[in-house]
Amino acid sequence: MALGNDPDGGINTIAASAAMHQTDDDRRWLEGVFDRYSTGTKGTDGTPNGDRWLEKYHASLACEEIIRTWATVSDGAVEKFVKDHFDNTWNRWDQYTVGHIDMAEAIPMVRELMDSLAPSVPQPTKNPYEFDYYYNSTSKANEILLKGSTSGTSATSADSG
Repeated sequence: MALGNDPDGGINTIAASAAMHQTDDDRRWLEGVFDRYSTGTKGTDGTPNGDRWLEKYHASLACEEIIRTWATVSDGAVEKFVKDHFDNTWNRWDQYTVGHIDMAEAIPMVRELMDSLAPSVPQPTKNPYEFDYYYNSTSKANEILLKGSTSGTSATSADSG
């Protein structure tokens, strides 16, 4: 599975390679790959209706081809990556386990798969002792409004009498 000096076979480059391929040409290329692996659907009468979908096995083959083309990875690394991550990604897109997804879902699905090992962006931690100007100013304003509305009604009734 090693690739040169990389004992992981280049698996760690898959997410970066997906991020580098965001152009319209890349999208058209992906559509062509998925079109080659897709299956025609049939209408209620059993005749082809012109629609296409992507079945699970064919989707995994298409994903392997895309990863091999875009990332510098060994064959063993591609197989391991797809084996380890494809089913989880597929199950998020084929939520009703029908065994296929629409062609419109294929590109987002492969991008999610390729991002499986992307480092997560750390969320900033909030200092519990930091003064929150918005919260404190709005709560203070609400407090003033509440006090003002109760005293304002009594003042208004006193002025009218």
